[in-house]
Amino acid sequence: MTVFDILKELKEADDKTQSIRSQAIDDYSPYIRSAQATDRLGYGGIVLIDFCRCTFLYVSPSVFSTLQQKGIRDNGGKIDNILDERQLSYLSNILKSYFALLKKNYARIESSVLHFDLSINISLCKQMIHASLTPCLIDSDKHVTMGICMLTYSTRKQMGNALVKLPGVDYHFELRNDKWVQTNNSHLTNMEKVIIGQSANGKSIANIAEYLSVSIATIKTHRTNISKKLGVNNITEAIQYVEDYNLI
Repeated sequence: MTVFDILKELKEADDKTQSIRSQAIDDYSPYIRSAQATDRLGYGGIVLIDFCRCTFLYVSPSVFSTLQQKGIRDNGGKIDNILDERQLSYLSNILKSYFALLKKNYARIESSVLHFDLSINISLCKQMIHASLTPCLIDSDKHVTMGICMLTYSTRKQMGNALVKLPGVDYHFELRNDKWVQTNNSHLTNMEKVIIGQSANGKSIANIAEYLSVSIATIKTHRTNISKKLGVNNITEAIQYVEDYNLI
């Protein structure tokens, strides 16, 4: 199985493939230009996926460059041995689950973003990658025909952590035991948000304590509470978490 096989399975699994095909567009240039513009912002590697034609319309040069630095070469347009069968199976399952969720009658589900962590096989070790998939073209029956995926490095140790964020609501969905569970967003206090922001800017605990006119012990307590709320182990993972999932 390859990533392209997964895209084909997604298409074949849908009973309304013909309706999707009939709504495929001929001019992809606006979407490609948008992907290129997003890529230039430098937040992560960008991949524009055409789920209708089961292909990639745009792949960030930085993605290929990073893979080549790791000793992985492009083999006739296909990059082999990045994902093993277990990882490919997980990717297939999570995409199928997400596409099924999109058909549910939830507020603003069409504007949702799928987040998950995945490990890739490189020559020396396994590298964890955080993927954020945003549907950018959905038909009237809520079939995704095009999506843009952003790839960044992840601080997580294991693949998974699948989560669907929705704009303008105070809940999200988490994938637990192959089921999407509606969960309230983690509510950080204003103090906790300031501490994460200051920490992201490289400030030490002492610097933050001085800035907020509180004791070092108070800052340590807040950082412990942040880790508990977000389910992470330290402030570095907390910073990555709120950036990945756009919590603040």
